Amino acid sequence: MSLAYNNPNGFPTYRPTRARVTQNGGYENRCTLVCEDEDGAELTRDFFAPEGGGSVRENWESPRQVCEGLSGGGATLEWDPTRGPLVGLIRRERRAGLAADRRRGSSR
Repeated sequence: MSLAYNNPNGFPTYRPTRARVTQNGGYENRCTLVCEDEDGAELTRDFFAPEGGGSVRENWESPRQVCEGLSGGGATLEWDPTRGPLVGLIRRERRAGLAADRRRGSSR
């Protein structure tokens, strides 16, 4: 089950229930999160960062910064290429966001 929420920043209006994160081609600074929304429909989120590291962004057409826990608010998520590909960071941040939701008593 997922929790619906309203977000004025234009991020998804629900929390995904399952996810698959994959690296895009041979690019360490690009990855895609594919998950299901609360209705079982597929949701795709594309993430990228500068090749030398920096702020993680989402949505190629209208890029916006991504925050820690993959949320729409809070501290900006920063990628350091010396710590591994972006796909690993996105997986860790998704788990951190799920854990934060569990602590608050909600679910994604």
